[in-house]
Amino acid sequence: MQHSVAIFGGGVAGLSAAHELAERGFQVRVYERKPVPAMYLFILNLGGLTLGPLLPGVFNDYLFKDEKMIGSSVALTTAGAAVLMLVLFRATLRPYRSHYQLAQSQAAAPVTAAH
Repeated sequence: MQHSVAIFGGGVAGLSAAHELAERGFQVRVYERKPVPAMYLFILNLGGLTLGPLLPGVFNDYLFKDEKMIGSSVALTTAGAAVLMLVLFRATLRPYRSHYQLAQSQAAAPVTAAH
């Protein structure tokens, strides 16, 4: 009997896992909403790695114009990132739920062995 495995996400880790499991004899299904998410996450991470350290300095130099306001600059950057995170989370919640429900319904379906 061949086991079936569902992998969510066609990024590097998902495709590596799919390849490894397929070599071990598993029937593998990779679910990816669109080809965009991996690049989308890369751009978000790149933005976080550049804007995260940059924004407190910019706020400190141009908004507050005082070295002693670094705590406020970091707090403002953190608050802005939190708002952005909530907006992005809300935007992806509905597609995630529908994808999750689809996977659950397919996982509940009986698996037949191929002869």
